[in-house]
Amino acid sequence: MRPIALIIATMIGILVVASCQTTVLTPPPKTTIEKTPTLDTKRVGIIFENGEAETNPLYQLAQTGAEDAANVLAIEVAPLVIQRQVNATADLEGFASQDYDLLIGVGTQHMHRAIESTAQANPEQRFALIDQSADEPNVRSVQFDMAQPSFLAGYLAAGVSANGVVCTHGSLDVPGVIDYLEGFANGVRYYNMQRSADVGMLGWDQDAQMGALSDSFQSSGGERKLVLGYFEAGCDVFFPVTHTINLRLASMAQDHELAIIGIDIDWFAAAPEFSNIWLTSVQKNLDQAMFNTIAALVYDTLDSEGDYMGTLANGGVGLAPFHFWDEKIPNDLKAELEDIAQLIIDEKLDPRDKTHFH
Repeated sequence: MRPIALIIATMIGILVVASCQTTVLTPPPKTTIEKTPTLDTKRVGIIFENGEAETNPLYQLAQTGAEDAANVLAIEVAPLVIQRQVNATADLEGFASQDYDLLIGVGTQHMHRAIESTAQANPEQRFALIDQSADEPNVRSVQFDMAQPSFLAGYLAAGVSANGVVCTHGSLDVPGVIDYLEGFANGVRYYNMQRSADVGMLGWDQDAQMGALSDSFQSSGGERKLVLGYFEAGCDVFFPVTHTINLRLASMAQDHELAIIGIDIDWFAAAPEFSNIWLTSVQKNLDQAMFNTIAALVYDTLDSEGDYMGTLANGGVGLAPFHFWDEKIPNDLKAELEDIAQLIIDEKLDPRDKTHFH
């Protein structure tokens, strides 16, 4: 585990000098398909872990994508819940015996292991696995390149910071979280390089590959002390890489006029009572990925398409609208973000290659 000691006590010492909403940043609309009665109706099961479906916004987004597909495609969608956390494979085996054409697992590494095991034992059953990769030929991996929109978010944060200091922290020390942090840090560095600026970043040292990391995907009370320290060090744009937002933290940010960039969903819509603090959100367009995966099943292209990777190019990831902040962001900065997004789409700029951003 990378140490969390980089925060608070040594915050000033670890200040790292990191070197109108447009169509590129907005996901394209889902494919419009009318229900075709000549197609056999497909049965799709969406598998959630017990207790998470009501609290995890990504689960809700997955369900929305499935419901959107059900509105225009010949499918039946059923939510399925894993009850036995210790032995999830037993539940999955039960689902696999119920004649579903596709079982889609939304969850953690725990879900990942259970689906891989069940897929091995049931080679004729089709599965999809959200946010994880799997080697089994009957499992479609649905993943997202979050370094791409996080890079744009870092550039934006550096561009709007009045104090020239932005900050971040992450949840678990896992590659998926590090992708957000590295993309964001490289975006700040690229801004400094392009603008000959000196915007600093707290919470993640890109050279040392270490920073402020906790041990949970969920927001915690300890963040309040962390963000107070950031605020005292001059940070005015904060990028917390957690699946939930601590609303006490959001209230504090509102009191101190500290802007926040959310992750995965548009937090302006999720917590409108704090509308003025949401600069934007780094979106994981899971609803679109769910829709496209189910459409591939219906039109028998699931196998030929292979795994899914959400990118800026296919609209699987992007930045949320700027909402309250839209009029505050200079037009030239918006244009730069559009140009940078296109460079990433054209593979002329790699958000992960930190050697280019010094």
